[in-house]
Amino acid sequence: VPIIFDVLPELSEGHHRLMAMLRAIEADPSCVIETDIRFAADPKAFLRHGDSIQRSLFDQLQISHVPRASSLPGTALKMILDYLSEPKSSGKMNTTRRTKEELVKFAQQNPALTEAAATAELARPACSLPLAVGVSLHFLGMKFLDRVKVEEFFASLISGAGMTSPEDARLKLRDLLTTGILKMHTPMSMRDLFQVGVKALRAHAEGVEMDVDPLSRYNIDRKIVDRCQRLTEAEDK
Repeated sequence: VPIIFDVLPELSEGHHRLMAMLRAIEADPSCVIETDIRFAADPKAFLRHGDSIQRSLFDQLQISHVPRASSLPGTALKMILDYLSEPKSSGKMNTTRRTKEELVKFAQQNPALTEAAATAELARPACSLPLAVGVSLHFLGMKFLDRVKVEEFFASLISGAGMTSPEDARLKLRDLLTTGILKMHTPMSMRDLFQVGVKALRAHAEGVEMDVDPLSRYNIDRKIVDRCQRLTEAEDK
């Protein structure tokens, strides 16, 4: 079985075999190992295992040399693409089926995802913001809103500092994430939480209160926001 490097050149196939060879040579420098090493291979040739088993999105992102592949969930890439596409006539966000190849291509063409993933990695343990939601919010915020405001938004979510008003959209979102009441009483889908996050981020960037009026590009389900507000008020009591 060959060890294969692609056109960059980067190692595309044979990571474990190569490491085993290096360990063997380190243990016995006099040993002779015969192997097949190939160069300039097309990365697309490694999107499947054997004859029919398709590689995971993570594998394909790694093979395509996308930075921070482990911090780019497919859910994040799908939500971003759906948000960037035209909303449905009802005002709801699209939920188009995406292929792995389409997601990999989008990740390759958007290096800003690297910064988004790095920030989301910090926010996840600090305030329980799901990685997919963090990546999506940061990427879209940097694309459409004031970059300083977006950085300020995430810095507050991570540190918990700089939020004095109870009406602060950052504080409302952080409270929803850290109190755990959403998990215990009212489970929310990733897309629901993403929509709430979009509203909070835009409210902060535009200097307005986060309320039930639609501040995002599409209409958020009013029931979601009402439910969040009721849970926050109940927690305050």
